Amino acid sequence: MIIEKPQTNKKLKDVKDYELVISVSPLDSTWPSIKDAYGENGEKLQGELVMDGSNSKSAEKKISIVE
Repeated sequence: MIIEKPQTNKKLKDVKDYELVISVSPLDSTWPSIKDAYGENGEKLQGELVMDGSNSKSAEKKISIVE
């Protein structure tokens, strides 16, 4: 995965700090291996990054970046 720095975008060139959010949800995947590993609705996801939604679970990590 390659993430472009905001400074390379003319609209965001003066941004000094920002937040990068990485999230995963089995609902977003069509790969059978993902559904097998994590459950159709993410019910097998575990850990401190897991969030319970109304019908599913997902994992999310927020990373603050300061230059």
